[in-house]
Order: sequence, then structure tokens, then C-alpha cells
Amino acid sequence: MNFGADRTGDFLRLVNSLRSSSNDHIPRGENVSLLKSSSDELASHSHPNSSISKSSQFAQMAALISSDLAVTCSRLESLSTLARQRTLFDDHSAEVQHITLLIREDIANLNHRIADLSNLSKANSNSYNHQQSARHNSSILMSLQSRLAGMSERFKRVLEQRSKTLRDQAARKNAFSAQQKPSNGVVNMAFEPPERIDGGTKTSVSAATIVPSILLQDEQKARQENSVEPSGTANLLLPDPSQTQLMMYQDQTDAYLTARHDTVRTIEHTIVELGEIFQQLATMVHEQEERVERIDANVEQSLVSIDSGHAELVKYLRSVSSNPSENLSKAEKLQQTKRPKILPAIRKSDIKPTKKKQWTNRERTLVLCSRGVSFLGRHIMKDLITMMPHSKSETKMDAKHDLPLINEVADIRNASKVVFFEGRKKHDLYLWLSCVPAGPSAKFLVENISTTSELKMTGNALRYSRPILSFDKNFDDVESPHLQLLKEIMISTFGTPNFHPKMQPYTDKVISFNYFNGRIWFRVYQIVEESGALSEIGPRFSLLPMKIFLGSFNGAVIWENPNYVSPNKIRQALGMKKDVKYMDRVEAKKGKKKRKTKQTVLHEVDPIDDIFD
Repeated sequence: MNFGADRTGDFLRLVNSLRSSSNDHIPRGENVSLLKSSSDELASHSHPNSSISKSSQFAQMAALISSDLAVTCSRLESLSTLARQRTLFDDHSAEVQHITLLIREDIANLNHRIADLSNLSKANSNSYNHQQSARHNSSILMSLQSRLAGMSERFKRVLEQRSKTLRDQAARKNAFSAQQKPSNGVVNMAFEPPERIDGGTKTSVSAATIVPSILLQDEQKARQENSVEPSGTANLLLPDPSQTQLMMYQDQTDAYLTARHDTVRTIEHTIVELGEIFQQLATMVHEQEERVERIDANVEQSLVSIDSGHAELVKYLRSVSSNPSENLSKAEKLQQTKRPKILPAIRKSDIKPTKKKQWTNRERTLVLCSRGVSFLGRHIMKDLITMMPHSKSETKMDAKHDLPLINEVADIRNASKVVFFEGRKKHDLYLWLSCVPAGPSAKFLVENISTTSELKMTGNALRYSRPILSFDKNFDDVESPHLQLLKEIMISTFGTPNFHPKMQPYTDKVISFNYFNGRIWFRVYQIVEESGALSEIGPRFSLLPMKIFLGSFNGAVIWENPNYVSPNKIRQALGMKKDVKYMDRVEAKKGKKKRKTKQTVLHEVDPIDDIFD
């Protein structure tokens, strides 16, 4: 015969013994962790007598913090594994609490150490002026802070998951454990505890009737069906199931409530500490906001530079693909020239023959003026545009205080040289010749201006014909390097590139540059005959060199004319001379008046005045 027995108590005692034996292997009193060992090692490295520099000390501290972060992450992985377990009979509450306490201490310690590392980085940046090392330290700090913030957020999610698991376990325990009867009646009359007769009166076992669990109810039903012995004997052999179940339930409930209370308190403290950590991280991020913005700006600038470099590479690739002969060596080019050219057998009439590109020097000159230029300056500018087929005109610019802005205009118009007429006080005209964008540039005072329409010379030249530039021997003088530089600037500015599309296939004029009396005299002549006879056609003007700059419209002054006198000072001297003449006349009048007052009038005596008396 099979007899059923309630072995729940034995099972619970076995579980408690196994749990206590497993907890004994865990060193609860262990206070020395990897974080403290790493901090001791860091303290030994940062001894005042050590000769390690601050940068190496920062690197060692960052390496130790990174290794401790890895250890804490591994602990967090084990805590996450334990928190996901939902079994009722294999509870690891003690181990979970121990690991939670360790992780909380690790996070607090890591937070303080990262703050110390941030202070060390600030001290290094104040003591050393190395931008690269400062950026490296800031990036390491940001990486460690982000890792710590991510780990703290994950720790918070694990604790929330643990709380949810505890609530689910409590619900399952309530479903499969004994419950009190409701006040309105018995839940199940078949499993009501037996009453005992004491002194002729019936008293219940307990004031509150306990309803056995579902598993215990099934076991009692099987025992009642299979039992053959009398009920008295069975009651003597077996303990009262209601009392046993009540004791077990009370013990489990007390232990569960205590563990739940401790867990909730631990979670609350952990959440408060996480809030402090996030506040400190927010403060650190706010302090490093400027550096991050500067890094973003540098990254954007780098992207723009990369795009421009890519565009230049593509342009070069296209030029190479369009001119494959440039990539060949001299021997291959020589072999190609020796080979006979094979013409196509058939060419359709609608196919245009390919044209060779002969215009290799693609320099363009931008000619413009500023606001306030007199009519003479405008006419001179128009005469130069008419003579130069490679010139490009532009509207007037108000660039009185920002001349380098002309470089951007020239870049937009794809010009490499600039001729800029600047007017001052409606009387003075200045000329700028500049090589954009790198320089150099020269500034002149324009004097003795005569336009083509004013001269009315008999000579005439073809428009946009290629001129011959003539310079006297003073421009080749070794003792005057500034004249040699001005000669190169004028050749690249006024010289027409060969095979220009607008250029006429004639050479019938000469542009002459002569240096005399400290000035450059500009003249234009027509080649009348093949013998070389010249006839002036205009315009004409003289250029007084003032300064030569290293850059385009700016930069250091590499040469300055010591004999230059400003037109304002000349006009001031002339005015003062006129004032002196006027004052001399006034003083002369005053002296004459004084002399007249000092003279005494003498009456001459006439001998015949008293004849008729």
C-alpha cells in the first residue's frame, strides 16, 4: 500500500542548509576589493618622491579607472544574470545583496576618482600649454564619464528588474502557499481543519482558519483515498497539517518581508547615489561644453577641407584623363612622335574635327574701382579694359576699410591679378596692382593723368591686339630689387596670354614703362611701319611707388618709398604759404599806418604872406 506523506518541511530544511553552506563560501566580511587595491596602487604611483611626470600619472590613473570599470561591468553582468532568475526554490537574495553593495561602492569610488582625474587634467592644462595633450586628456575623461554613466544607468535598470522579479515571486508564492479564510465563510469546506472536543465544547485550532495550499490539498486527498488504518492511528502518526502549514507560512512570510524591506532600502540608497552621480556628470559635461563645441567646429572645418581636397583630386583626375600624353615618359613621347599618324578611313561630315587647346596660360585680370573716384579715374580704367583682352570688369566697391575683400571677388571671377583704382577726397587717385590670393601687391599714387579722348592723337591700334611690353634698363638694376619685383608684377598684369580667345592675331602696339625722377611713366604707342616707327595713342600717366606688401592688399610691408610725401601734406604746405603771404600784406599795411602817424607836419614860412597885413 502506498501512503502519502507531507515532506514540505524536509524540503525547506534542505534548501536552507544548502543556502547557508553556499553563503559560507562568500566572504561577507571582505572589504578589500579591486577598486581599493587599484587605489592603493595609484597612491603608490602618485607618491611625492616619484619622478613620474604629470602626464604619465594621468595616463596611469586613467588606465586603472578603465580596468576597474571593466571589473565593475563583469560584476554587473553577474548581478543581471541573478536578477533575471524567477525560480521560487533557488533564491539568491544574499548573493544579490552582496553584489549590489559591491557595485554601489565601486560606482561611488569610481565617481570620486574620475573627479580627481578631471582636477588633475585641469592642473596639467594650466601648467603646460600643449593643446594636443589637453584634447587627448579631455577625450579620455569624456570616454570614462560616458562609460560610468552607461554603467550606472544599466545598474538602475537591473535594480528595477530585480524589484519586478521580487513582486512576481511574491505573487507566485501567494498563489501556491496557505491563505487565511475570508471572514464571510470557508473557502473550501472539504479541507476545513478538524475540531477538537475539550470539556464537551468544540474549539477550533486557531482563531483564523488556514486554507492549505493546492499542492498540500492534492496530497491530503490522495492520503484519504489510499489510507486503510483508522483515523485515530493516522492522526497519531502524522502531525497536524494545518499547524505545520501555519508555522511554515509564518516563517516564510517573516523572512520574505525582511528581505524585501532590506532590498527596497538598498534600492532607495542606490537610486539616491545614482542621482548624485548623474548631477556630477552633468556638471562635468557643462564645464567641457566649450571644448566639445570647438572639437565639433574643427571636425566641420576638416570635413570642408576634405571635400575641397576631393574636388581638387577629381579635377586633376579629369585633367589627366583628358590629356593622357602628359603621363607618358619622354621615351614614350619620342616613340609616339616617330610613329606615323594613321588617319581614319572614313569621317562623317557632321562630325566636327577636334581642336587643340592652345590657351594654356589662363590668367585673368580683374579691373575695378572704389566709390568716390573722379571722372579721370573712370576714363583711365575704361582705357585699360579696352587694351587688355584678358581683363574682367566689376562694379564699384565700397572697400575703404576692408581691402582684402577684393580677394574673394577675384576668386569668384576666377581672376589671378587685380587692378584696383582707389579714390580719396575726390582729388587723389591711387592704383593697386595685386597677385591674388598670396601676393605680393604694390600701391602707387597716380599723377599726370591724360586719357585717350583728351590727347586726340593721330595714331590708332587694333582693339584687343597683343601688345609688346617695354621696360628701360633701370628695372634690371641689381641695386633696386623693388623695381625688379614691380616689373614682374606689371608683366603678369598687363601682358596678354598667348592664344587668348579674345586676342586679335596682330601685334601693333607697344606699352612702355620708363623709370625717371622716382616715378614710372606709362605710355602706349602704335607700331606705324615695319621699320619700327612709333606713334603715341594714349593714355598716359605716371605712377609714384608708395609701398610693396607681402600679401594681397595686406601683409607685411617689404618696401616703402622714403621720398614719398602725402598729397594732403603738399596741399597743407601750399595753404600755409598762401596764409603767410596774406599775413605779410596785413603786417605791411599796419606798419605803413604806424609810420604815417609818427610823421610831424612842418609849415614852411612864405616871405610874402604878411604883405597885405
